[in-house]
Amino acid sequence: MKKLKVLVIPTTYPSKHEPLRGIFFKKQSEALAKYLDIAVLDFDLLSLKNLKNYSNIKKYSYEIENSVKTFHFREFNYGLKFKNIVNSLYKIHIYKCFEKVISEFGMPDIIHAHSTFFGGYLAYLISEKYNIPYVVTEHFSFFKNLVDTNPEICKNVFRNASEYMAVGNVLKDEVEKYSGRSCSVVPNYVDLTSIKSSSVIDAIKNNGKFNIINISLLKDIKNIPLIINALDKLIHTYNINNIHFHLIGDGPSKSSIENLITKLNLNDYCTLYGMKSNDEISSYLKSCNCLVISSKKETFCVSGIEAMSCGLPVISTKCGGPETYVNSSTGILVENNDINSMAEGILNIMKNYNSYNADDISLFVEKNFSEQVITSKLIKKYNQYV
Repeated sequence: MKKLKVLVIPTTYPSKHEPLRGIFFKKQSEALAKYLDIAVLDFDLLSLKNLKNYSNIKKYSYEIENSVKTFHFREFNYGLKFKNIVNSLYKIHIYKCFEKVISEFGMPDIIHAHSTFFGGYLAYLISEKYNIPYVVTEHFSFFKNLVDTNPEICKNVFRNASEYMAVGNVLKDEVEKYSGRSCSVVPNYVDLTSIKSSSVIDAIKNNGKFNIINISLLKDIKNIPLIINALDKLIHTYNINNIHFHLIGDGPSKSSIENLITKLNLNDYCTLYGMKSNDEISSYLKSCNCLVISSKKETFCVSGIEAMSCGLPVISTKCGGPETYVNSSTGILVENNDINSMAEGILNIMKNYNSYNADDISLFVEKNFSEQVITSKLIKKYNQYV
């Protein structure tokens, strides 16, 4: 039986220089490739600062990795600088790119674009000329800002997409409100195989502390100072000393986070590890008691599902995405950017830790967010429109 041919257009995708950028899109494409014929069109817009290196930049490359046919295209971001020529320039580049896709992959049956801008816009341009149906999964946290900034582009993408999906319930409501069309929820998935095969870190597991962990790109929207200030309250106001905070990640906020930890005399209660591989992250999760999400806004937050797959309860701010999966059986939701609420949430989990059933939490993830469950939902969506 002929496999359905699906062209995936991500907004970002991993490269040799940035191997973790857009890694979810790569993993999902590889998961779908177990059942479908999958190609990825990675159209990367480069900063005009790189124009001086124009002759040294490889504009096109093609590779097959884990059964995914991947087309990498590089072009300079002229359009965002000169909006009066954005459509004509992008159409020229995109149609040239798509002709290469056709030559190696054939004509897709359907396109799956990620985010309205930029992936959805590229899908719309291709669909407009070649009459191929497309579906869009929205991931962008600040959806209203996206629509306000690019109203005409967004309107065309909204109007012509066969279906819109969002990765969480809160984002779904935003999409419906600002696009004027219906939207379903198909969340991100978690790779349970690698998580189940990882081992614990004895030095953490057996340190006699209640170990809380956060996994983030260290930037303002992740609001790591909220956890640190809550920790300060627990230790220096409530005299709770049997707690330790483990932070995995790197980014522009790292120095200010380190300075805050020192300022509040919390160096003995916090450990920063920098970036870790997926396998290493699984080991850290299995060694801790609870994951804490402190973000100001999230569309999903995969680390929450990864923690729950290890049986950990999750404390999260009411920031959007985690509200899809954090409930009274899997953790606690606290007020956004509220130190007292975060401190009380951590304390509540510590006091009632034995009431959370690790097996039930991990089973909840397996039933709702496993690779097989999510890929089956997507394949069903594709087949509706071909």
